[in-house]
Amino acid sequence: MLCRSDAFFTLRDRISLCKLWRSIILLNDAAMKKFASELGVKDYLLFCEILLQRPINTRQTAYQLANMLTREERAYMQEMASNHFDRIIQVLKDLPRPMLLVFRNINTVRSINVILGSPVDRYVVMAKRSESMMMKIISVLLRLFIYFGLIVPDEDLYNYLVE
Repeated sequence: MLCRSDAFFTLRDRISLCKLWRSIILLNDAAMKKFASELGVKDYLLFCEILLQRPINTRQTAYQLANMLTREERAYMQEMASNHFDRIIQVLKDLPRPMLLVFRNINTVRSINVILGSPVDRYVVMAKRSESMMMKIISVLLRLFIYFGLIVPDEDLYNYLVE
């Protein structure tokens, strides 16, 4: 879902987005900063909050993101939107254009999940999906390298590719 939203993403941006999502779920601050930067964004915490559509609390432990915002979290997000609009606009300007479609798709998934009573942990499901997408990309690249003779597959690599 994260990376399949738009066929115009570069491979580098797809990988950076997948790694960013994973680092957000794991609350890895250094990785969030790195992968947001790879996508052209300096204000990484704000970008991550826009991406998740919820506050990022770096004091939490990983996988404690509730599907529904608390009253305090909703108030925080409204305050950010009204009082830090210039920062939000700057983050949106810094992004690759296809990210706007990603935001739209994430918002659609969030809405559907809320309408259905939040039956799944969308953050973890999407993190697992992004991890799966990264593995597919790696597999395709390895196959291309083998095809063009850039690497010679050994038994371990062959087993990895046929799994």
